[in-house]
Amino acid sequence: MVKPSWAIRRKVIWSSIIGGFMMIALGAVGLFQDKITGELITGGVALVTLVASAYVGFATVDDKWHHMPEEENPDGED
Repeated sequence: MVKPSWAIRRKVIWSSIIGGFMMIALGAVGLFQDKITGELITGGVALVTLVASAYVGFATVDDKWHHMPEEENPDGED
């Protein structure tokens, strides 16, 4: 059975976010061992920020353009 595309995308997104947090954690541990880890922390923060922003942005676009009739107000107000 083939998984729906949203399930695959969600798995990739969560993997990226977990990887970013691992980069931040390893960078923080490396700070106490006099390793050069500034790039690791910066890369982890950038990865998490970019993935989360892209996920929210494209989910909004997908909801707006694909799943809602134009005359329906998502807030439920008239």
